[in-house]
Formats: sequence, structure tokens, C-alpha cells
Amino acid sequence: MVNSLKSKCTSAMNSIEELLKQKPELKQPLTECWAKYDASIMSVAILDAIEAATNGDAGLGEESMDVVTTSAHQCDDGFKPSPSPLVDANRIVCDVAAVVEGMFTVMR
Repeated sequence: MVNSLKSKCTSAMNSIEELLKQKPELKQPLTECWAKYDASIMSVAILDAIEAATNGDAGLGEESMDVVTTSAHQCDDGFKPSPSPLVDANRIVCDVAAVVEGMFTVMR
């Protein structure tokens, strides 16, 4: 399931890349979203979740999913007062993260 989340995050990052080409006026919030996905989600939270699943560390797994959802919400918030063009991608990421977090909770 963590691999499914990683795939959804990769899709979100691909959407960011496409939007950077299509909507240069949104460069700043899109670049900030990219940074959140790259630094917080893909480079830390996903790796922590894989480690947690491998080692049976439910607490680390739950914390890593909190990082994913917080980062995705921060990405959307970066576009305010305008609506986020990534709201659908971020919602999918958050939904999958909630399922993964639930799996970690059951491990306790």
C-alpha cells in the first residue's frame, strides 16, 4: 500500500511539472508544492513508511502519514485565495495516506 501512495505522489509531482509549463503565473506556489512533495513526502515520509512497514513500527508509520497529509494540505493552502489546481491530486494522496495510516494503526 505504501507503494500505491508513492505512485500517487509521483503522479502529483508530474501534475506539478505539467502545470509549471502551462501556468507560469503559478510558478511560486507550484515550486513550493514541488519542494513539499520532494523534500517532505518522497524523501522522508515515504521512506519512513517503508521502514515502519518493514520493522513493524506503527508509530513511525502513523507519523509519516501525518507528514504526507500535512504537506499536501499546505500545498493546497499555498494557492489561497485562489483555488488550488492540485486539489484533486492532493485529495487522492491524502485519501491513500489515510488508508495507509489506518493499516499502521491496526498494527498496534
